[in-house]
Amino acid sequence: MAEETIEQLEEYFNSIHIPETVVINRGVTWNNVPQHVQHYIVLIKQKGIGLYSTRPSYDRLIELKAILSQK
Repeated sequence: MAEETIEQLEEYFNSIHIPETVVINRGVTWNNVPQHVQHYIVLIKQKGIGLYSTRPSYDRLIELKAILSQK
């Protein structure tokens, strides 16, 4: 499966209600989720995907999308 572009991820997150808090797993809870999503999208748009500094942000968006898509 091809990687999603940042534009595709931005479109997805703009089309849904993003909860303020998301439980990622038993040990990880994200707070201020809408703010984090916006920050990650801006960062990746500025620097691109694949750089050591932005790849973790991209991976977090993919993980978050998978979790929110299950609900």
